[in-house]
Amino acid sequence: MLRFVWMAALLSCICSCSSPGRTNPYESALPAERAHFKKVPIPLPPGTPFTISQGAFGRSTHHDPGHEYTWDFDVPFGTPVLSVEDGVVLQIWAPDQGGGCDPKYNEFPHNIKIRHDDGTVAQYVHIDPRVKHGERVRAGQTIALTAKNGFICTPQLDFGIYLDERHLYGSGQMRSIPLLFDGLPDGGIAHEGYRGVVPKR
Repeated sequence: MLRFVWMAALLSCICSCSSPGRTNPYESALPAERAHFKKVPIPLPPGTPFTISQGAFGRSTHHDPGHEYTWDFDVPFGTPVLSVEDGVVLQIWAPDQGGGCDPKYNEFPHNIKIRHDDGTVAQYVHIDPRVKHGERVRAGQTIALTAKNGFICTPQLDFGIYLDERHLYGSGQMRSIPLLFDGLPDGGIAHEGYRGVVPKR
């Protein structure tokens, strides 16, 4: 619990204590800050080409309070989505109300939330689930395929991790956490606009 309180304080500082010259607090984070970021693999199969079309504190979205640390990995529909850690499926939201590049679909993106053993919760959005509520999953397991649902203009996976169950997206007190991704350059920082191939786990 103490670790989570400390992490919350760090996140608050990153959001509000950054100097004016640091245009993106995540991408320009200092080594001392990065040392406390959670490190995970990219939630896609090794060898998958991808583009990070939107990153943390993004130019278009992903900059509203509590939602800053989320990423859009552009990949074709039907791409397998892998769990980044062992955990339990906390929630599956799949209203089957369609999708496309229209704000009318904004409330309908399918998503899976998985609670990890450390209490953090990963959210995988714009997916077709391949697991069930309450199921125990392992790191690297296929949990979904990317799919066209919700407000989506480009085939992609929207991914982020939240501090705990009390701070999920839509909770009124959401708090995503900063991540480093295994195999990415710059120590794992997922820069907006980066193009690459998922490395081996």
